Amino acid sequence: IRRVEVATGAVTTVAGSGTQGSTDGVGGAAEFNRPTGIAVSPDGRALFVADFANHKIRRVEVATGAVTTLAGSGASGSADGVGGATQFRNPLGVAVSADGSTLLVCTKDGGLRQVCVAAPPPPPSFAPIVVPPSAIASSRPGSSTSVAPVRRASLLSPLRGLGPKPKPLEIKQWCKEIKVGTWQSGEATITFGRELFSWTTAREVPGVGFVTLKLRTSSITSAIFDKKSNVLKIRGMVEVPMDKLDRWYDPFDKPGSAKGYLHLKFQNYGEFTEVVKVAPRLKSKTTFSNAGAEAASSSGVVLKPGSGRNAAIAA
Repeated sequence: IRRVEVATGAVTTVAGSGTQGSTDGVGGAAEFNRPTGIAVSPDGRALFVADFANHKIRRVEVATGAVTTLAGSGASGSADGVGGATQFRNPLGVAVSADGSTLLVCTKDGGLRQVCVAAPPPPPSFAPIVVPPSAIASSRPGSSTSVAPVRRASLLSPLRGLGPKPKPLEIKQWCKEIKVGTWQSGEATITFGRELFSWTTAREVPGVGFVTLKLRTSSITSAIFDKKSNVLKIRGMVEVPMDKLDRWYDPFDKPGSAKGYLHLKFQNYGEFTEVVKVAPRLKSKTTFSNAGAEAASSSGVVLKPGSGRNAAIAA
């Protein structure tokens, strides 16, 4: 086991005679056989070595170079136990927990083993993880348990897949045949959120440029989704920049202004189901039909007598 001073490049031998063997001892009196993995304790006082060909986990005191066998009988195997009663099959790498009480060791046969260096500290009061007693071996120093057989294990990667997956706050979907009332705004990527749907036109409006439109979910009064055509028709107030679109769109003060109607087409039914997961109001207001493409392609707008902001509704 060698030490290299980063500042100067000076190399010294901490422990090991250079001869293959498994003898414990101090400094040059100790022997290793193909050490392949090493970890440093949090306090920097000890090194933990995966001694590959000896099938052991060794401990080296940094200050003195004293080497002891923490776990492993020297015979290749997978038996759990304490100290010398434990077996490893060619340990490859080792990592130490933040508190220094536990090692994780990966072995050539794809195993991931847990080694208790010292009695673990008392658990926190909220106890976030509960492990049945049958799954835990002795927590005395040097004890080992099989955590899980794995094909590959990276001791440098964070643990993943623990706990429920958080729900997304918003989702983006590409939609076609977007209509706001009778105005065909084309196709675009719509951002669907819990409180707001928004999108920018994919094409420039002549003489205006790109236009951003919004629909607040609180304004949704009803919606129909056609499963055959994947068309969604919403009754809700679309925020239209009328100062830019007065050439293309009915002004707010005209009777029958159809800004309270939104028509859009999803690529498939699965994309719509992802949207309702992040927009509970849309989910609660949606009913389903099987009218087909011909019925869904109609504007679906019925003009209602009167004027003002809610003059139009979807059929």
